[in-house]
Amino acid sequence: MALNRIFTVADNGLIRPISPGGVNGTVGAVHLQFNPSVDFQGSFGVMGHTTGVLEAIAPYQSVPYRRVTTLANAADYAMVSDLVIPAAIILVPANGLAIALFVNCTVGSCQVTGWDLNGAGAV
Repeated sequence: MALNRIFTVADNGLIRPISPGGVNGTVGAVHLQFNPSVDFQGSFGVMGHTTGVLEAIAPYQSVPYRRVTTLANAADYAMVSDLVIPAAIILVPANGLAIALFVNCTVGSCQVTGWDLNGAGAV
């Protein structure tokens, strides 16, 4: 599934689903690129919950991701769980998880683009 969404101040403080995830290896990882406006102030939390289970039963929780770039520079590809500071590219393991972003946007906007990567989670 392709993703192309713009998050603004209107999304501040909200959890926004971005990938339905998958079971049986259908979605192994989610690739995301964060493209902030020049005036953007904020960050994003990466969250997940069990695919196919109601959010009221299995609420979104913080999940780790791999840092590919940070502030538009190559990163160490470390598995981390800190906030994403745009501009960045990340890979989120997603086997069995629906993925969402917790949005912290106080000024400006940030376009998030990405893809569900099918197959076994190799991140």
